Amino acid sequence: MRPVVRYLRSDRSRSTRLLAVAFVVVAVAAAVVAPIITGSGLQRAQASGTTVTGTVSGDNAYDPSAGQPNPGAQNPLPPSVTVDQTTDLTSQMVHVTWKNFTPSSKKGANSFYDVALLECRGTNPGKAVVNGATLWNPNFGDDCFTAFPNTPNDVSVGNRVTALTGANGTGEAYFHIETAVENSFLSCDPTHPCSLLVVPNWGGVQPSGKAPGDPGVNCKDHTKDTTGLGAGFYAADAALSLACSWGDRFVFPLQFAPTPAQCPSAAPAFAAQGAPMLTRTVSLFQAGWCNDANKLSFDFDSGTNEYLARQSFLAGGSGALTSAADLAVVNRPPDPSAAAARKFTYAPVVTSGIAIAFHVDDPQTGQFLTDLTLNARLVAKLLTQSYALFPWDCHAASDTSTQGPDCDPAIKGNPRSVFVDPEFRALNPQYTDADFPLVAGGGLMDFGGFLPLVVSGNSDLVYELTRWVASDPDAAAFLAGKPDPWGMRVNTYYRGISYPLDQFQVLDPGYTAPPDIHGAPGKSTMQNSWNPISGLNLVANSLVIDRPSAVQYSLISCPPNTSPPDKSCTWPRMDPEAPGTRAVFAVVGLNDAAADEFPTAKLVNAGGRAVAPDTGGLSAAVSDMKTNPDKITQFADFANPDPKQYPLTMVDYALVPTCGLSDGKAAAIGSFLDHVATSQLYGVTPGSLAPGNEALTGAQVAQVRSAQQAVSTQSCTSAPPDTTISGGPPRSNVGSTGNGGSPVSGHNGQASVPSGGAPLTTASGTPNVGATPSASLTQAAFGIKHGDADGPLGAWLPVLLGLGALLVAGGPATYLLSTTGAGAALLSWLRRITTKSIPSAPPVTVADAAVQQPETGQ
Repeated sequence: MRPVVRYLRSDRSRSTRLLAVAFVVVAVAAAVVAPIITGSGLQRAQASGTTVTGTVSGDNAYDPSAGQPNPGAQNPLPPSVTVDQTTDLTSQMVHVTWKNFTPSSKKGANSFYDVALLECRGTNPGKAVVNGATLWNPNFGDDCFTAFPNTPNDVSVGNRVTALTGANGTGEAYFHIETAVENSFLSCDPTHPCSLLVVPNWGGVQPSGKAPGDPGVNCKDHTKDTTGLGAGFYAADAALSLACSWGDRFVFPLQFAPTPAQCPSAAPAFAAQGAPMLTRTVSLFQAGWCNDANKLSFDFDSGTNEYLARQSFLAGGSGALTSAADLAVVNRPPDPSAAAARKFTYAPVVTSGIAIAFHVDDPQTGQFLTDLTLNARLVAKLLTQSYALFPWDCHAASDTSTQGPDCDPAIKGNPRSVFVDPEFRALNPQYTDADFPLVAGGGLMDFGGFLPLVVSGNSDLVYELTRWVASDPDAAAFLAGKPDPWGMRVNTYYRGISYPLDQFQVLDPGYTAPPDIHGAPGKSTMQNSWNPISGLNLVANSLVIDRPSAVQYSLISCPPNTSPPDKSCTWPRMDPEAPGTRAVFAVVGLNDAAADEFPTAKLVNAGGRAVAPDTGGLSAAVSDMKTNPDKITQFADFANPDPKQYPLTMVDYALVPTCGLSDGKAAAIGSFLDHVATSQLYGVTPGSLAPGNEALTGAQVAQVRSAQQAVSTQSCTSAPPDTTISGGPPRSNVGSTGNGGSPVSGHNGQASVPSGGAPLTTASGTPNVGATPSASLTQAAFGIKHGDADGPLGAWLPVLLGLGALLVAGGPATYLLSTTGAGAALLSWLRRITTKSIPSAPPVTVADAAVQQPETGQ
């Protein structure tokens, strides 16, 4: 049968929308005293998806269970593929599912009847053509991007996926859609459509070089699908895209959403900084607001973390605005001593939060687990490198044998990983050893592959996460040195660490074995296992490709017979984890988790309940929040026993000036606040509230309106100073200056030492055996510019900051949109969005050529 395309529309019909509008009209009068009605911004269920039934050739899948290889028996049911979102796309994950396919199988080293997923230029990609002749060798055509994740290439980090089909004929994969910003080869944007190609290989005799219909091609003959000498193995991955396989393809045209790059080329009305966690949210706002009736255009630099954004904003003083930031978006108010010279107030922008996301495989199915629970003490263990790793040398506390030479004495006797921690098992009793990858040791698990991906540098996210850990009596006692009920102790290098922190601390210096006979350093241990990553977007992107932050424990690049070794000795970053053995955690914002469809952990709150970061958990947490002395900003009450609250809920606030602005700038910031108040409806279209957020309550909207009035009239009033912040004493706006670890960022896919550290090689090129690898690594740059990335603060800012704060470069700006939901602001329904073309982006260079990933499938 020929393909039948069916679009899965949002489950709100036109009549439902009219009823919703009527309901909101009735509710507007009560908006000041009642919370705005919200739907789930953390789900993708209402996104506009597409199902294609039937292949291009019209063939059904081969059914091996029928025992008829020639002519092969076909499944009587038509094959179909569903993609959960095909419109209003940007750089994001989509979920692809299929049914009535040929089940995948394995024979020796070969995998058969697999499925390839690729992104291609145009809406009808074809095979490669040379001199007018179509090439029927294994190729996916000139229009398809074929690089696997993290495979070196000139334009992108790679997004091709090879996936498996289960025994019941169904399968799924998560596919990362790339736009022109991330992939100059594809150049997908609103005026350059692309497509998602799903190509199964159901076998059949399909010799290379033969076109469909040529003599020797027989797609119904399956006698050589999995056998053959010279010719054969036609169902193997090497035959994907040959005559039969290509004919069985599914093509999904993709439509891309406008981004701020499509805004009219007017000068920005003001400059805003901060809130790396909200890059997706503000980008979606910008793309809509610049094209509505007010044509509001502003510059938003999420590449400046909240600490620097506060500094930049406060530098404006009480007179005419001279700082780089006319407005700052932060979670925590500034230290009152630094804020005394500035007249400003606060306006809530959005409620969101922190997620502990994960990709943990069920090794029996190769699919992700989706239900994990963590508590504050388990998070403390992960953030303090308290698992033993290296199981061949570190023995359990009950083992009286001598600890091996590679065992770090700071963690001796502790469990090897979180997955064998009795506390983790007690919180997740639904699982057994068989449900976790390499639970007995081996692979990247031994070297810290499961330790969480975290952002480097100062961040309000870090402060709030560690404040939650510190608020838990069991976690606090563990950090102070008290063992858990099963005898596990904190890594002694972290014992007594003072939480909350402004940046993650890497304190275990590890151990390096003596040099080998060639003078190369021996194995390194804990110092290689955990390395913060430059840029919150790159934390999420590392989880997308399942790549831990750990680096290799030995200098694998050293030539074995060179004495002394040459300068090529490096500690490369670990490869991405392979399907079936993935076990990676990441601390990300809820915006990132929603757009990339990450599974997220339930967290145990003070009421003893494990709660997911959904709209109910966020809404309960907002209701339980306490208020700072400024009488506006709020913070999560971790001690509240409400069993419904998700503890890591955060409200982000705009710091807005109430004095010294020109009339035009005051009007523009007032318009910004008006848009905030009326853009609390979830959606994928520009101007909507991005997923991963909770809509503002009626009381919060009233605060926005109050701030709008103060800014518009330039009242020169300020909110009361905060003598306490988040229940504790005010802290410096710059943040901690301790050892935050060496960020994964940078150069040539190898370790280097930050300023002041010991070099890895001597002047003659001989490795310095006393040096500690610091893991300053190249991170393939795809994604958004985020929190610790260098922002355009101007040449004066380093002087302003005194000793200075190091800004590190994040990836190129991208804008990730997601799904629809229910919302509450009437004017958001009435906004009409127009789109304009986006100019082609320059190519993204992938510097990390040392790491290759042949395949990732899910």
